[in-house]
Amino acid sequence: MRSLGIILLISLLSFNASAQDQQTELTILHMNDIHSHLLPYPYAEGQAQFGGIAKAATLINQIRLTNPNTLVLNAGDLLVGDFMYAAAYDYPDTPIVGYAEFFVTNMMGFDAFALGNHEFDVGPDLLYAVLSHENIQDDLPPILCANIQNLEDHAGLASIVRPDTIIEKAGLQIGIIGFVTEETNAIANPQPLVVDTLWHGNPTQPETLAPKTKYQDMIDDLRARGADIVIALTHLGHQREFLLSQLYTGIDIIIGGHSHSTIQTVLEGPLGNQIPYARAGAYTEHLAELTVTIENNQVTDYIFELHEIFDAPVADPIVEEWVQNFKDMVEAEWPGVYSDVLGEVPFYMDGRGDIDGYVDKEETNLGNLITDAMRQKLETHVAIEAAGVIRQSLLEGGATPADIYRVLSMGFNPLENVIGLRLMIADVHAIALAGALEFSVANLGTTFFFQVSGISFEYNSDLPPGERVDTESILINGEPINWGATYSVAINEYVAMFGIALEFITEQDLTPTGYVQYEVVRDYIDTVDITQYEELQGRIVDTAEPVSVPISDAIPASIELKQNYPNPFNPATTIRYHLDTQSFVTLEIYTILGQKVTTLVNDEIQAGIHQVEFDSGNVRGRSLSSGVYIYRLTITNDEAGTVSKVRRMVLMK
Repeated sequence: MRSLGIILLISLLSFNASAQDQQTELTILHMNDIHSHLLPYPYAEGQAQFGGIAKAATLINQIRLTNPNTLVLNAGDLLVGDFMYAAAYDYPDTPIVGYAEFFVTNMMGFDAFALGNHEFDVGPDLLYAVLSHENIQDDLPPILCANIQNLEDHAGLASIVRPDTIIEKAGLQIGIIGFVTEETNAIANPQPLVVDTLWHGNPTQPETLAPKTKYQDMIDDLRARGADIVIALTHLGHQREFLLSQLYTGIDIIIGGHSHSTIQTVLEGPLGNQIPYARAGAYTEHLAELTVTIENNQVTDYIFELHEIFDAPVADPIVEEWVQNFKDMVEAEWPGVYSDVLGEVPFYMDGRGDIDGYVDKEETNLGNLITDAMRQKLETHVAIEAAGVIRQSLLEGGATPADIYRVLSMGFNPLENVIGLRLMIADVHAIALAGALEFSVANLGTTFFFQVSGISFEYNSDLPPGERVDTESILINGEPINWGATYSVAINEYVAMFGIALEFITEQDLTPTGYVQYEVVRDYIDTVDITQYEELQGRIVDTAEPVSVPISDAIPASIELKQNYPNPFNPATTIRYHLDTQSFVTLEIYTILGQKVTTLVNDEIQAGIHQVEFDSGNVRGRSLSSGVYIYRLTITNDEAGTVSKVRRMVLMK
């Protein structure tokens, strides 16, 4: 099978090896942030472009057949993101979630699994219920999390979760230690368990940071127990995985999760050692492959490859049969969620402000639609949504209820028979409302940046936090804010929780409505003219000179290659990419069979955001035929060496 992965081979260290030195190759396949995406998507018939866990199973099996020295790892957040999370939620009569995901991935033979924050969304009791189920527990891989505390308060999970494991592969003892982000304490429900931070000091002031002795001791203990190399299997995200590499000695490889972008690069450790660092993206879009050469218990070379899962030629028939069984279970409970088309989405609807390689800094068209739906249904002055609740974007084409649920998938709770986040009305004084806006723009690039309806304002991101919002610019439904008034604000329970914690509102200010956010937005999309959201509406305007919060913050020499827009296209489309540093850039177009079509860029390019138009109607004087094409971005610079990324696009005449 021809692989579409782009291979990057970099020699990390140079050794004068003697004749008796032995080299061993180990292949690591890994996925992260699957988020219950077992089916190919989008879900409307004939429109799938991404994913399919049964196709991932095919790729894993093929690679294992050709290379028995293969380790398969999962870096967490297997759960929450699709109706599959709720498949068999009352199986057989006790509430249980995540059954389908663990059952299917057990069939795929993962060697180790690091807990993610979303595994704790409905609390440790329901996590234990699925992990200990008679059809799940016997086939579970080691479940890893070294920085979770108070396990003695939950005897069930204490019997399953461990800090690390050692696996024999390729004649080597492979030590694997798991870590999860401490954000879990705030954005999930691990109580009475607590996730510990991995360092002393303030992450915003790197010079104050120091490793915690107990975690360094755990890494050292893996070596003492015979581990030849140590892999950190982490669900920490960009910045924390970078800090992990800087602060702790003895880590040879980092396989990451929590951040949803792909990354394949090398980090420099505290002793000058180089650490391959990889993350596979999210939503079952990619299977990542890292092949390392190990000599004298050190990684000396590596090869990266990134497989587009949807492009696998066939789905594993056994896994596919079970996925279909779980789909049938979901549709028996919620008929038509994967098949009923609510309406056509005529253009890509950006959920997280990432169309130019940046997240959560300005309004998005999907954020505008979601908050408009909330405000219309609850008949409030204003609606506010936290960007972190908007999980994905909406792709062009027919939108099913399950596609809407992929966008707003948080909040499912079988104990209360609630399918999503509940909506409520908050009575908020004007001064507190302005304070909430200031809090939002002080948290650019995070979960807590707001999308809004019924309100508009300007801010300056060049100013210090606390001074960014231009209060004179705040308009409520087109009128200047009345500083003596109290406004009704539509929010969900997630935003309410943080509003109370930050003292913008109290519990007495809240009125439950009985509505669920997913259902409100689903019904709104079924009736509204979506074309009104094609252009942004000036609800949130940054008056500073153009500057943004990069997705790959603190990760050296990374690149972002965005999905072309529009896609499918005819005849022209725009390809966007982001460079952290000045690089020599090549952007090339290939057929699905690997034949080169044209070169769009072949030049030294400055750091920043760039876009290139590709006109399929005029490629060396001829027009291309309909079909799937590949575009490949390759950069070369002193920091990264040579790095490549690829994406697919569809020309449809």
